[in-house]
Amino acid sequence: MFCTNCGKELTEGVTVCPYCGGHTDDRDAQSAAPSETAEAPFGADAAEGIQSAQTDAAEDGAQQGSDASPDAQDAQKKPVNGIAIAGLILSVLFAPLGLVLSIIGLVRSKKMDGVGRKLGIAGIVISVLVIVCVIVFIVLYVVLFIEILQAVVDGINQELNDPDTYAAISAMMSMIF
Repeated sequence: MFCTNCGKELTEGVTVCPYCGGHTDDRDAQSAAPSETAEAPFGADAAEGIQSAQTDAAEDGAQQGSDASPDAQDAQKKPVNGIAIAGLILSVLFAPLGLVLSIIGLVRSKKMDGVGRKLGIAGIVISVLVIVCVIVFIVLYVVLFIEILQAVVDGINQELNDPDTYAAISAMMSMIF
C-alpha cells in the first residue's frame, strides 16, 4: 500500500501517512501503487525525470510532515468558534457585548459539533457575574451618595436652627452691605 499524497510505502490498514500526514483510503492507496511494468510514454529519460521529481516531492513532504505529528495536523484543521472566543474576552472588558457574543457562540457551537461550547458557557457566566457586580456596585454607590447627601442636609438644618448661626450670618451681611 502506498500513500496517495507522497507515494511512500505504508503498512496495511494505516489511514494517515506518517511521512506527510495525508489521509489515505485503502481502495485509493492500492490503486495508486506505482506500476513497475508500465512503460513511460516519452522514453526512459522522461520516466527517470518524473520518478526523481516524485521522489524529491515525497522527501520534501516527509520533512514537512516530520515537523508536525498527524494529531497536530488534525488539530490545525479543526474549526474554531471565533465568536465564542471573542465573547469570552469581551465578557471581562465589556460585559453586555460579551454576553451577546457568548450566546451567539453557544448557539453556533451546536452547528459546529460542540466546538466552542465551553467557551460560550464560560463567557455567559462571566458576563452575568460582571453585570451583577456592576449593578450591585451602582446600587451601593447610589445608597452611599444618598446617605452622604442626607447627612449634609441634616448638618445644614442643624446650623440653620442654631440662633448663633443667624447672628453670624447677619453680622457678615452687615459687613458686606
